[in-house]
Order: sequence, then C-alpha cells, then structure tokens
Amino acid sequence: MTGGREKTLISRLMELRPLVFVGKVSYSLYLWHWPILVLAAHAKLERLKLGETLGLVGFALFAAVGTWKLVEQPFRGRSPIFSRRNVFGLAAAFIVAGVSFGAIGHLSNGWPSRYDPDVARIEAFEKDPSPMPVLCDVERPCALGGGNDVPRIVVWGDSHARALASAVGHVAARSGRLATLYSHINCLPVAGLIRRDWVACEAFNREVLSHLTKDSLPSVVVLHGRWSYVLQGEVEPRPTDAPREFTDSTGRRLNPNQQRSLLAERLRWTIDQLLSSGHSVILVGPVPEFADDVPATLAKRLAKGLVPLQYSRPVGAYESRHRHFLATLDALPHSSRLTIVRPEEAFCVNGECLSYVRDLPLYHDSNHLAEAGAQLLEPLIEAALPQLSLPPIRR
Repeated sequence: MTGGREKTLISRLMELRPLVFVGKVSYSLYLWHWPILVLAAHAKLERLKLGETLGLVGFALFAAVGTWKLVEQPFRGRSPIFSRRNVFGLAAAFIVAGVSFGAIGHLSNGWPSRYDPDVARIEAFEKDPSPMPVLCDVERPCALGGGNDVPRIVVWGDSHARALASAVGHVAARSGRLATLYSHINCLPVAGLIRRDWVACEAFNREVLSHLTKDSLPSVVVLHGRWSYVLQGEVEPRPTDAPREFTDSTGRRLNPNQQRSLLAERLRWTIDQLLSSGHSVILVGPVPEFADDVPATLAKRLAKGLVPLQYSRPVGAYESRHRHFLATLDALPHSSRLTIVRPEEAFCVNGECLSYVRDLPLYHDSNHLAEAGAQLLEPLIEAALPQLSLPPIRR
C-alpha cells in the first residue's frame, strides 16, 4: 500500500500543468485535428511536409482551446443559451444534415459534374489498369504476347515488372514471339537476396532461376524491379514506414553499405547464371518515382486550373535517389548478351522527369507505370532485341 502511494516519474509528468491542460481540451482537439488536416491536404497539391503538419496541429490546438472555452465550459455550467435541450436539439439537426449531405454525395458518386470531365478521366488512372494477376510463378506463368508457341521472351520481377509487362507483350507480338511473365509482389529478380520481412521471395526467385537455367531453349530474360525501394524505402518516407532489411543465406544482420554490396553481388551472380545457361538479358533500370500519387495530383492541378504537364521531378532528384543502383549498373561486366535499358532516357526531358504525356498520366500511383508509361519504354526494349543473340523462330 505504501508503494502504491509513491509518485512515479510518469505520474509526476502527468501532473504538469501543460499536460493537464491538454487533457482538458483533448476531446475538442480530437474533433478539430482531422478535418483541418484532411482539408489542408486536399487544398495542397502535394503531400504535407512535417513542418506544415505540425503547424496545422498547433492551429487545431488553438481551435480546441476556443471550443473548450466557448462551448464545453458553458455547456457544463448553467447557461440559457447552452441548455441541454438546445444543445441536443442543435446536435440532432447537425447529424441529420451531415447524414443527408453524405448520402447525397455517395449516391451521386461524389458529384463528379462539379469538375471538368478531364479531371475525372485523369483521376480514374489511380485504379490499377494491369490485367495481370498479382502472382505469376513457374506453376502459373502469365502469357503476354502472341506468336510462336515457345516462350522466347521472359519478364521476371516484382510489381514494377508486372506494370511493364504489357509493353514487353506488345514488343513480343510485333516480333512474332510469345512472352511470359514471372512476377511476385515485392520480389526483385535477384536470387539469393533474402528479405527479412518478405521471406516468400527467396523460394520464388530460386524456383524461377532454376526453371530458366534448366531450359535448353535460349530466351531473352527481361529483369525489372523497384530497385532502390528495397534499400531506401519511399521517395519521402513517413515515420511509420518500416525499414527493409536484406541478408544472405547466413541470416546475419547487415548495415546499409553491406546490403547495397549484397544486392550488387547477387544481381551479378543471377545475370551470370542466366548468361551461362545460354539466355540473353535485358536489365531495365529504375523508373522515376514521385512522392505523391500522380493521377490524384494531376487531377488536383487540373481542377485548380493549373497545367498538369508541369508536375515533374528534376533529373537531379532521380539521380540522387537511384545513385547506388545506377553505380551498380555501370559496374556490371560487359557482355554481348546483356543490354541495359535506362528509363530516364524516355521519361526525362530538359532536366525534368515527366509524369504526363499526350494527355495521359504515365503512372497509376506514385511509382507504378500506367499503360502510357509502359509504352514509353517499348522503343528502348524493342531496340535492345536485335543486339542480343536470339535464335530465329522456326516457321
């Protein structure tokens, strides 16, 4: 009992006047902070910065103090204006109005008529347009292009490879070849690279590589993935984003430099295995990425009367984010059967990497290519095929 009466450090902190006061206004703060943050995010074209968010929280605290003083306190006391009958009647009226307003908005699908039709058209790109399943493995490969019955072009990678698959399928169809996709979400096409938070990748990549190395018929293997994300996370990471950790077969913890070295080493080894098995390789580098959802940002810009085309990312930002992987590409040994495709050559013009071309968004979120974005890479992939030693198709 004596110990129960002793004040702990936590109890002393909770008795501090500033914290006690925050506790008093906490309910009003709870009611104010969400609409303030949501409306500010809607009004701003890009994601709120940390300083902006903190400023808005401060404003919400100021509003909460006013509500506590002018509404809560009179309501708790005796006031003819804030009698319980008046307050509950007003609350009921607001509830009915809010529910009615929300129901009308839901039934009308958000009143799309208040915007130019192009705004809705651009925002619709936010939905994933890819017809490919999320998982395409050795047991369930996904066919991409028509032509010869034998798969001669293989796409291997993560969801970025899945987004690129339609472009490879078009190239394969024009060349009269069949293309196949092996894809697993969050799995780079690198054998022997073990992701601690996504262990399924190791078995998937091992199975795909084993299948390809045992295939006696040479193919062109297109490798693509979100290369830099695995080590650096999002373009503008949130505090809640979990770090990605990679290791090798030993399971030991590696620091960032060791993880980058491991990625480069295992990528070289994977390519060597494919080349040694008689395949040719097209390695597609990282696509430019954005901090915010591209279709939503473009739609916001258009709704505000701004030019969507002006939403771009500097080439310097692209080079900074991908500098480690670009260095890995530059260090790969030369081979007549290895071609590197650099997406920045198609996406970046006059020092800016574009998100919007010919009235179409190039992405369906912040980093995955939409159909128009994948089509930009078709000429680069098509140009790489004649450089590789691919046996002719038997007619």
